[in-house]
Amino acid sequence: MHLIVHNIHRIFKSYARYWLTLVIHMCNQMFEKFSQDLNTFIIDTIVILLSWNTIAISRQLNAISVQRLIKYLYLNCTHKNSIVIESNLDLIKKFVELWKQPIYAPTLIIYK
Repeated sequence: MHLIVHNIHRIFKSYARYWLTLVIHMCNQMFEKFSQDLNTFIIDTIVILLSWNTIAISRQLNAISVQRLIKYLYLNCTHKNSIVIESNLDLIKKFVELWKQPIYAPTLIIYK
């Protein structure tokens, strides 16, 4: 599965503006239904979203969905291995840096 997700982002990059909202909703639904930690599928999907940042981020993007995704990322970034936590936090940091326009930092979650 990892190989499939990893190679698809190049194929669908030209359609990123159409897929972006759907992929964000898919990630949010995965977190809601399974309430799991960041697994490789979610991480790879976030990396795909990050690779589309130059062509896909628009003002029409649903800011609420993006906020929910950021919230889920923050809440599920913990791990027993400190290297994994650091990697997860780096991913969130990159996401916030590249997508700063449609999001705001969930300070209450960061504080907790």
